[in-house]
Amino acid sequence: MSKSRVLFAVVLLAAAVAAQADVTVTPAVVSDYDLRGITQTAQKPALQVGVDYADPSGLYLGAWGSNLDFGPGDPQAEVDLKGGFTFGDAKDGFAYDVGAIYYTYVNKSDYNYPEIYAGLKRGWFSAKLSYSWDYNGTRESSYYLSTTGTVPPLGELFPFPLDPFQHEAIDALNQGHSVVVSAPTGSGKTLVGEYAIHRALAHGQKVFYTTPLKALSNQKL
Repeated sequence: MSKSRVLFAVVLLAAAVAAQADVTVTPAVVSDYDLRGITQTAQKPALQVGVDYADPSGLYLGAWGSNLDFGPGDPQAEVDLKGGFTFGDAKDGFAYDVGAIYYTYVNKSDYNYPEIYAGLKRGWFSAKLSYSWDYNGTRESSYYLSTTGTVPPLGELFPFPLDPFQHEAIDALNQGHSVVVSAPTGSGKTLVGEYAIHRALAHGQKVFYTTPLKALSNQKL
């Protein structure tokens, strides 16, 4: 079966279930299908489509497909099936996600393999550990840990109006600039430092925060 026929079948499946409640269909055209840092399409465009069902209980099911390009004789399309369960609240505590995914490769079933995963999320930070005992059909074990972070909107970090100098300093930080804030005591210099910490941690960076050693050196770097 050609990759075009496989993807067309996935698109038809997506159209058939799109009208159902709690079902989302996500078609996409991307410049390169990259999986965990490795291109799956020789850095060429890919047509992809996903169909996901989410139940209010936390149960979810999904299917996803994409064309591939590993060269002649290798699989030309991938179709993945997944299912899992989410629970918890990331805003007030921790949210959890446990599930499994089965990667299938058209015309190359020897490459098919299962993977289980567990993830957690709290606020702006999330982490997910995936494990397969038969990676790409090689009977070799594989582990993959991924972490992500997002900088919350200013309205969530600071639920009050900011002064112009605070907005200006935050804008400079978001543009990758270094910032020195010099302002009277009690004017809100520390807020800029707090935002810098949130931003650095969200991008997986380390933070060193120092307080003034002298009363007259009341500046935040």
